[in-house]
Parts: sequence; C-alpha cells; structure tokens
Amino acid sequence: MKKLTLVLLASSAFAAEDSLKINEPVDHDLTAGSSPRYEIRLNADDYVAGSIEQHGKVDMAVLLPDGSLLRRFPGGPNDEKRMFGFIAETAGTYRLELTTTADQPAWYRIRLNEMLSLNERLRPTPEHYASHRIAALTKQIASGNIGTEAFWKEIAATGTPLVEPVENDPKHQLVTFLWRAVTETRNVLVVGSFQLGGSSPPDYAMHRLANTDVWYLTVRLPAGARFSYALSPNDPLRVEGPDAELQRQASRQADPLNQHRWSCRPGASKYACLSMVELPGAVPQPWIVKNPAIPAGHVEKQKIKSELLKNEHGLSVYTPPGYKAGGDPYALLVLFDEAISGSEHVIVSKCHNFGRLWLNGAGFWY
Repeated sequence: MKKLTLVLLASSAFAAEDSLKINEPVDHDLTAGSSPRYEIRLNADDYVAGSIEQHGKVDMAVLLPDGSLLRRFPGGPNDEKRMFGFIAETAGTYRLELTTTADQPAWYRIRLNEMLSLNERLRPTPEHYASHRIAALTKQIASGNIGTEAFWKEIAATGTPLVEPVENDPKHQLVTFLWRAVTETRNVLVVGSFQLGGSSPPDYAMHRLANTDVWYLTVRLPAGARFSYALSPNDPLRVEGPDAELQRQASRQADPLNQHRWSCRPGASKYACLSMVELPGAVPQPWIVKNPAIPAGHVEKQKIKSELLKNEHGLSVYTPPGYKAGGDPYALLVLFDEAISGSEHVIVSKCHNFGRLWLNGAGFWY
C-alpha cells in the first residue's frame, strides 16, 4: 500500500494545517463560504477511500487535475459518519473540497483509510484455506511437470466445485471454485449467495496457480450447505458506481464446469443462469421436485414503465389452475423479485388455500 499525504490548501478563513496522512484524522470547523481543500497526487486508476464525520451539513467534492468535478459526496442534514471512495481517471493532482450550505457553522473530521494502485486492487487477498487437491497440483508444478491436462480431465469428470473435508472439523467443508483460462485472464471473481455482509470483491477473487491456466479459490463453508454462485472473469473488483456493476453483469456467468444450473430456463445462455451447489449432508428438498400429478398454473409476462426512472421492469403474474378473473377473490398473495442476472422470477401470484405454488417449474408448499 502506498503512503498518502494530503496537503490542506487553506482559504482566507483557515490557518495552515499539518499534512493529512493515512489513518490520521483531521478536525475542522466549517462556515458557509469557506472551502478548505486537500491536495493529493495520484496515478491513473489509483483508488482512494476514507470517511467524513460531520456535525452539521458537510459536502465534499473531488476535483480532477484540470479543476473539473470527478465525484460529489453530499452530506445529509443530520449528524452522521459516511464513507467515500473514488478512482483517479488520469495521473495528476486531485483536490478534495469541503463546503457547507447550512446557515449554522458545521464541524467535520476527515480520515483517509487507504490508497491502492490498480495492481494492488486486482491482487487477490491472501489464502486462508488450503485445498488438498490444489496443494498436490502445486507440488506437481513445482517439480517441473507443468502440464495441467490430466488435472482438467479429472475435473471434467467430477465437476466443480471441489469439495473436501476440513481436518478435525466435521461441521465444515472446504469448497474450491475453479476457472480454466482460455483467453487473457487478469482475475476471476466468485459471486455467491454464501458471501458474508461487509466483505468486498477482492475477498472472493481467485488465485492463479503459478504460470498455468488454473485459477482457484478455496473457502470454508458449513457442511450440508446449499447455495448458488456465478463467476466473473476480468471483474472490475470494486463495489462503488453503476459502471462497476454494469461491467460485472457483462462478465458474470454460470460456472462452465458445473452442470447444475439454477434460476434459468432450459437452453438459456450461461449469462442468464447461476450455478447450484448442494454439499454432502444437505437437507433433502423433495417439495422442489416437479410433480406431474399436480396441475401447473399459468404465467403471464408484462412490463411496468417508470416515468420517474425512465425505464421498464419485467412483471410476471402467476395464476393457479382454474383461475377465473371474474371468480371469487383468492386468500393469498405472494410477492417475489423479478429478473435477477437475466433469470426470471415470478413476483405476483394468486393461489388457492392450502395449494401448491409453481415457480419456474419448482413446487413450494405454503
């Protein structure tokens, strides 16, 4: 991690201040009309993250080297502490400018938490768990036998992810996700329903095995877990901004080495599907297996247009067998999210009391 020093450019209302350094917060009073600035020298694609604690409304703007606006981080009307983060578009001197539009004087504390170069941002986090199979392959590569064909042939036969026991811990299992690089690969991100809140994308970025086509990530999960996931090669590895999510959606796909798919129609593109895993010991779910003896309902597809957001959203309405628009009202309304990662989910459903609801070919008791 680079050392970062910001110099306060004092306006006439402020005396000179000491330099602002990583994890060394600076406090200031702020009045309308004053605008203290912090100057920072960055390389292209550097990532800067920090926090602002405010008493009274405090706004912050990030200015590009040419003085134009890069990002704005407005403060709320109440006392709060908020995080900020931005990425430098070009090399040069950036400025963090703090202002207030409130009538009453405000106070803030600004802290710089980290600055990461592009290479540092794309570097996977250190490995916490070791797969026995990956360790064996690592030993093989180190011995001079750099061929991976036998390994990939084995994986093609068994499928992914690899599942291994945890020594002296029967309540958990090691799960290793794999990616075979066939084009230029800078990173591969695992996006899974098992991921914990508060984690960041680099926490689930794969590691490359030496100079081979093997990318992998090993995590420890509860025995018997059931989860879905997708893989995102050459991911932006950041959270903030719509562009990062748009890039992730463009590359996120089902695991090509896992034949178990979830939440997609037969024949759907890999980009419209998730991969599914049931670890050994998973509790059976017989109710999700389609029963041909139970009649299915009907799904009607519609669109909702939003004048406020200037876009359209999918709407699917499920009605049970024998439904009549002019019939008696039904007693139950079930709501679900609509399209997620290209998949289709029923979001509005009517059904009979003590019946069975079919969603995407799977039955759920209610």
